[in-house]
Amino acid sequence: MLVVGTEHSSVLFMDPGGQAVKLEVKVPSQPVQLICEGQYDVEYKVFVMCRNGTVCQIRQGECNELQI
Repeated sequence: MLVVGTEHSSVLFMDPGGQAVKLEVKVPSQPVQLICEGQYDVEYKVFVMCRNGTVCQIRQGECNELQI
């Protein structure tokens, strides 16, 4: 699975070949750094640090902002 952050404030989950988008999740701002954990088919977490200073956690296709 390829995980990509875009300038359009979204995180894309793509197939391993990079040809098709399996999931697109909107985040509050442009992603700066991504930390991925787990397996997409079983259970996964993606921590997203955004340009505006927010930190989000993506689980099961939903974005939740974290308070730090």
